[in-house]
Amino acid sequence: MNSEDPIGIIELGNFNVKCLIFKIAENNSVEILSTSITSTEGVHNGVITNLAKASKTIRSCISTAEKKAN
Repeated sequence: MNSEDPIGIIELGNFNVKCLIFKIAENNSVEILSTSITSTEGVHNGVITNLAKASKTIRSCISTAEKKAN
């Protein structure tokens, strides 16, 4: 993996799924390429209760962030 390649982080919470896409430049500076927040479905009290709904929510959040980042 090249240090200039985009990196993604996902936070799966009870209310929102958040996605951050960024890259680290050669001088170790961080450039945020995009963010996305989607309402969570299929998660209750930190436990995935409906895998299909949770998966759909995560995929939607990542897709939105990827589209913003190109």
